[in-house]
Amino acid sequence: IICFGRLELYKGIDTLLAAWTLLNASQAAAAPQAWAQRLVLAGAVGQGVALPPLPPGVELRDRRIPDAEAIELFRQAALLVLPYRDATQSALIAAAYRFGAPVIVTRRGALPEYVVEGETGWIAPPDNPGALAAALREALADAERLRRMGAAGRSWFKQQRQQEEKALTTLY
Repeated sequence: IICFGRLELYKGIDTLLAAWTLLNASQAAAAPQAWAQRLVLAGAVGQGVALPPLPPGVELRDRRIPDAEAIELFRQAALLVLPYRDATQSALIAAAYRFGAPVIVTRRGALPEYVVEGETGWIAPPDNPGALAAALREALADAERLRRMGAAGRSWFKQQRQQEEKALTTLY
């Protein structure tokens, strides 16, 4: 699972870490031998952002991520999480779909416009660790479903781009 980009307060990283802690507790209690998920926070920690101690299974890459590393992260990711508390949009959703990964976003800005809930990803309320943990739990429960949803995201995005191209060609 990846959360990609500069780690800023408005991106809800604290909510994601709280949700991850809740998820770890419930999953480890249910199946301690089977729980081995990893969350990668990939991006420089913003000035004035103090992250809490990282829970088990969280890897922090506190730096600007070079293109080759970013491509590899997206290639390996089963899921992209954008727990934003404030947003207008994010190109990261398109990147995730391009690499066949579904997304979890919060209901902020235009983020939900790029997610067909239950088909290409999940939409959670912002600032709600319990709801985010529930979405993560559901997402991680079925690896095959994640693959299908990632493929659906890629197909959905391709279709949107084709419609946009057609509309722009007609307009001009």
